[in-house]
Amino acid sequence: MMEEKGIVGPMNNAKPREILIPKEAVNQLFTGLGKDDAIRAMPGFEEDEE
Repeated sequence: MMEEKGIVGPMNNAKPREILIPKEAVNQLFTGLGKDDAIRAMPGFEEDEE
């Protein structure tokens, strides 16, 4: 799910995944802003059309 949202890169064997979002967005994810708000705050974010 995080890969689909562009938060982390793909798996690469035993190496850790690359984090693709700015540090500020990571901090927002883990400090109560909420996942959806933090994702919307990322540069280049566009809502999925349903």
